[in-house]
Parts: sequence; C-alpha cells; structure tokens
Amino acid sequence: MRSFGRILIMLVVSIVALTVCGGGRTWNEFGFVCTLVVMFWGLPLLGFITLCHFLDKRFDSYARYPIALIGLFPLALVTYFKGQGDPRYINAIVLAGLGWSAAWLATSLIVYRAPHAEVAA
Repeated sequence: MRSFGRILIMLVVSIVALTVCGGGRTWNEFGFVCTLVVMFWGLPLLGFITLCHFLDKRFDSYARYPIALIGLFPLALVTYFKGQGDPRYINAIVLAGLGWSAAWLATSLIVYRAPHAEVAA
C-alpha cells in the first residue's frame, strides 16, 4: 500500500509541476493546461513515476538522489537560456521543479522509514 500511495502522490505532484511548467501559472490557465497534461501525459507519467519508484526501491539511496535531480531540469533550462523571459514564469517553473524534487525525497523518506509488516511481526 505504501508503494501505491507514493506513486499516487508523486503522480499528482508531477501533474501539477508539468501544468505550471506548461504555462498554467495563473488560475485561468491552470485548468486548461492541467486537462491537456492529464489527457496526453497521464499514462506515460504514471509509467515513469512507477519506474522511478521501483529503481529507488531496488537501489535505495544510490538511486534516490539522482532521480530527485530530475526536478532541477527547469533550472537548467533557465540557466541555459540566461534567464530571458517572463520573470514570473521563470520563478514558477523553477519552484515547480524544486517542489518535485522535494516531494520525491519526502515521499522516499516517509515510505522507507515506516516499519514494514514483516519486521513488526
């Protein structure tokens, strides 16, 4: 159940992050872009999060931090384009990426610090 909960939480966080990065940073745009993200990226995103979860489960801390670095991709794009563009949008995508990384690490700590059923028995 913990794996399902983590995957579900990360799916929601990823959809919100992709919606913000896709241009839905204001409330009026959020619903439209979120609908597009869910329609076109829902299943591939579910597969990607599941793959990352099982890599994290298999390799433990050796995979946890490299997977969390995925959230720094928007910051790398901002750096590559030298911060040109709307400052509100730049702040939004960088915070969305950092939020995704923080959520990945937080769910990892929550899932793996909880006592397991076979240990408690």
